[in-house]
Amino acid sequence: LDNGTISSTYPNKDIWGAFYGLGLKARHTSGLFLKLETSVTEFQSIKLQSSSGNKGRIDADIDMSAVRVAIGYTF
Repeated sequence: LDNGTISSTYPNKDIWGAFYGLGLKARHTSGLFLKLETSVTEFQSIKLQSSSGNKGRIDADIDMSAVRVAIGYTF
């Protein structure tokens, strides 16, 4: 992170994660359809210590969740 005289350098680090979800699709005889999906992505927590600058520390635990809805028509 470059910020003048307190620039910091953090190491590269790999993290692992898991993704899982569930979906549902329904179609009517008229051609209309509906799709519903929910998903979760969970990553392991990460801790980084700067090796220069202000010697800052980053602690993060990032997880994501999503819900999607689609409505359409089949020709």
